[in-house]
Amino acid sequence: MAYTKIDITIPTAGGTRATDIPGINTNLRALVDAVNMGMVVDWNFSISGTTGGYSEYNPNYYLWTYATDSNYILRATCTWSSGIIQTMLWELSTDGGSDYTSNEIGTQTFTYGTTGACTAVDWS
Repeated sequence: MAYTKIDITIPTAGGTRATDIPGINTNLRALVDAVNMGMVVDWNFSISGTTGGYSEYNPNYYLWTYATDSNYILRATCTWSSGIIQTMLWELSTDGGSDYTSNEIGTQTFTYGTTGACTAVDWS
């Protein structure tokens, strides 16, 4: 049996229970898989902004682009200090990357202990 991936078109405004409920259940199973894998199938990862002192080890942006519709891009804008990530601003673009500010998700702020290990991540 082929794997059923998340379908972002379900549920639909005009959908019926007979079609939408099984699709929602399938999406929930795929979401559990995504949480366990740390990535959603068909959302392709890349980095951007490796100039101005940034490198592939600490880029300006982490990007996940939806393979089926490249208008959907999830972006994490990173702030670094001494090579350690300090904050990540999460935003979603639904127009191929022209506008992220309309769909701001939130900011993660990382806290580190004396050994340099991450001890907390807070949302704002």
